[in-house]
Amino acid sequence: MKKLFLLSLLILPAFLKAQKLGDVMEEASKAGLFAFVKSVATAELTESAKQTEAPAPFTVFVPSNTAFAKANMSQTLEVLRPRIMYHVIPGFNLPKSQLKGKLESIAGSYVSITADGKVQGAKEKANIEKSILCSNGIIHVIDKVLTPTEDEDDD
Repeated sequence: MKKLFLLSLLILPAFLKAQKLGDVMEEASKAGLFAFVKSVATAELTESAKQTEAPAPFTVFVPSNTAFAKANMSQTLEVLRPRIMYHVIPGFNLPKSQLKGKLESIAGSYVSITADGKVQGAKEKANIEKSILCSNGIIHVIDKVLTPTEDEDDD
């Protein structure tokens, strides 16, 4: 058993390297997160989401297709761009276990992680349904579209 474990330690890094992870947009597409992919394109943020240099890596809270449908948001650039940017934490690739406290989004407002591991927007708490590793960050699929807070000066 010990030999099998040691062998897996040798093979696992090569296996993971061979997986060739896609960027946030590619992995979102592979995962069927089409409402997010369409919204990012409408918001003219596709190239930003593919970046591999600063402000990457990204921790991205991606609402599920169901969450987008329930939010019933206007599909205009003016509405989508700030909303999408609110879901992106630049400079970090945070797995679910390391999500804690207040995180500054690329929009400049904050997303909070509650003690029970939920993602807190201004009006809602979202559950993380699954996480997807990407070449330029990590996607956490959530069950709600987050609303940015109105007043960020409460630090």
